[in-house]
Amino acid sequence: MEKRICFNSKKMRDKFFYMVLKNKNLIRWKELAMSFNLDRKLLDDYRSGKTTIPESLYKKLNSNLDRNILKDFDAFIELKNGNWGKVKGGIITYYKYKSIFEKGREEGLKKLKELNTKPKFDINMPLNKELAYFIGLFIGDGFCNKYGRHYQIQFVGHKKELEYYKETIFNISKKLFGWHPKIIENQNVNFIRINFNSKYLFFMLTERFKITAGRKSTTVLIPDEIIKSSSNNLLSCIAGLFDAEGCVFIDKRKIYNNPYIRFEFHVHNPSLIKQLSFILYKNNLNHYTNVERGRIIFYGNNSIRKFLKKIPLKNPKHLLKFQSFFGKNN
Repeated sequence: MEKRICFNSKKMRDKFFYMVLKNKNLIRWKELAMSFNLDRKLLDDYRSGKTTIPESLYKKLNSNLDRNILKDFDAFIELKNGNWGKVKGGIITYYKYKSIFEKGREEGLKKLKELNTKPKFDINMPLNKELAYFIGLFIGDGFCNKYGRHYQIQFVGHKKELEYYKETIFNISKKLFGWHPKIIENQNVNFIRINFNSKYLFFMLTERFKITAGRKSTTVLIPDEIIKSSSNNLLSCIAGLFDAEGCVFIDKRKIYNNPYIRFEFHVHNPSLIKQLSFILYKNNLNHYTNVERGRIIFYGNNSIRKFLKKIPLKNPKHLLKFQSFFGKNN
């Protein structure tokens, strides 16, 4: 980190900058700022001592000054580490709010103790419908990555789905992993984040199921282990996918005698669309596929009823719409 120059005498700091201005044959400070490609306000902060001067800039400023004159300034400057201001500010803030910091430290140690005693689970646990559904939902709405020693697994959903995550995902998480995730809500946006901070879950997703950490939306596939598993597990995984990325549309245009329903799955991942379409056809679930646009669509009452009998959806966002539609159109 670059060192910083600090004048301990206002008189000498003013003298230094006036000498630089005179040496450049300039009159205005604005002109001096422009000559060194500096923001005018930043130059003012350097001149007033509000901000210390980067060592490299100090050398540029005095590059044409007489060496003997510069020696006169040496006794009035200090060379500080680049982060000295943060350290100083941190120390001052600590003593000013010592009781708050101590309380925070106690809470942090308590959380760390809880984290260390958090139930661990076997990443090679037997594959079942709940785990397969969880993986499907993660493929659709999830993200995972490692930040230093911190492992994060996250789902993103709409605020309207809060109860769904609490009732469904909490129960699955408690049953499979032994704890509940943390839900983060923001008043200024319409989505929520569901966080799992677990090294074990991270390695289950990335090592066992081979799901890439980081951006995965355009490359992820249903894992081979689930593909080769039982039909119940595979269809549960697909339910998780459709609960995450599915959308119900009811077309009420006059060209139809009655409202017309369709269920659409949409992702920008051609490989996943092809894989999913093949599985659906194999299970006698006819549908329309558009690989280029990343869509799988079920049209009409019969195809959607058949889909719902085979695919165990859990998200009320879809189920309530289906229930409302078919309840009126039996």
